[in-house]
Parts: sequence; C-alpha cells; structure tokens
Amino acid sequence: YPDGTSVGLVWAPLYPTSHYHALIATIEGDDSDGGIEALVRKVMKNGVANSAMYQSLRQCQNVEAGNGYLVTILNYDGYGMVSSVESATGNITNFGYDCLGRLVRIGDRFDRVAKLFNYNFSR
Repeated sequence: YPDGTSVGLVWAPLYPTSHYHALIATIEGDDSDGGIEALVRKVMKNGVANSAMYQSLRQCQNVEAGNGYLVTILNYDGYGMVSSVESATGNITNFGYDCLGRLVRIGDRFDRVAKLFNYNFSR
C-alpha cells in the first residue's frame, strides 16, 4: 500500500492431493522487519489447509494484533467455496451457495441472513 503497509498472502492446497491452492489468509502490517514474511512461513509449514494451519492462524490473529498485524482468515467448504471470512477485528461473515455454486446467502457470525441472492433462468 502507498502508506507502507505490506500484505502477506497465505496460500495452501485445500486437500493433500490437490494441485489447486486457495487463499487461506492475509496478514497486513508494517513489514520493515520481515515479520509478515516470518508469520507466513510459520503458518505455511503446516502444508495443507487443515486444523493445525487454522489453529496457527487463529493464534497469530490473537497474538499479532498487539504487534500491529491484522490477520484475516478464509474458511472453505467441501466444494472449495469460501464458507466464511474471519476478519482481523473478529467479525465473521458466512456464505451459502446453491447446487450450481452460486452465492445465495450472506450471513453474520450467528448465521443470521444479511443478504439473499436469487437467480432467474430464461430460455
């Protein structure tokens, strides 16, 4: 960013045999000391996007906020669709999809509907 803020991206395969990598998290902050790169490497050592990686990210989210880093975590469902986003401030947004993979619902941390989407077919 123009203000000197850096963003580290954490990419990982969703499944052990997958060649498809998904964005798992972003880490924002001042990287003049290489801290963001170190955090990304620490989290990435877990390899596949599994519970150990998410646990490591949540620890970073809690601990690193005091160090000026903002960690946002993306969670995926079994089809590789973003199911929720946990912001650096603790807000959680949930997403729902129809059988064709189209976004149909956005909800809050309690899964209360904030926005619904409808799709019309024409022939």
